[in-house]
Amino acid sequence: MRDLVQLRDTFLILPEYLQDTQQYSAEFNFTDHGLQLTRGFRALKLWMSIKVFGMAAFRAAVERGFALAEFTEARLRKMPGWEIVTPAQMGIVCFRYTGADDAAHFRLVQSILKDGFALITSTVLQGSTVLRNLHYQSTDHGSRSRGNPGQVRPPGAWG
Repeated sequence: MRDLVQLRDTFLILPEYLQDTQQYSAEFNFTDHGLQLTRGFRALKLWMSIKVFGMAAFRAAVERGFALAEFTEARLRKMPGWEIVTPAQMGIVCFRYTGADDAAHFRLVQSILKDGFALITSTVLQGSTVLRNLHYQSTDHGSRSRGNPGQVRPPGAWG
């Protein structure tokens, strides 16, 4: 292909909940240059994973993700200034700091992504930027979710 920008733009999928992952990235992302995110390709990976790990491993991972999202929601509810925008469902919880604007939430997401503590992205719900935490990593065992409460910092400490 002579025009890599045209190739990338052909396959690029960037919904609002993934916008933070592409902001300043100069990385070459193979999923933006081919069929990797198409249904057929994903189905093959899923089928092979089920064959290798079995359905019980998938059930346990999904249940664990749901439990971690509920744990995160409960913890945020106890912290002053944090608002739950959508309660934990399907392993995802959306929240925001009540006194912060959209730009402050964006800075917090960038700070967390840079530090690598957690995978928190932003999205837009009801016209406002909110933080979105998806629990999916089966090897984490909740250690990061139970880790240092100081990781969720007040707005004055946001990047």
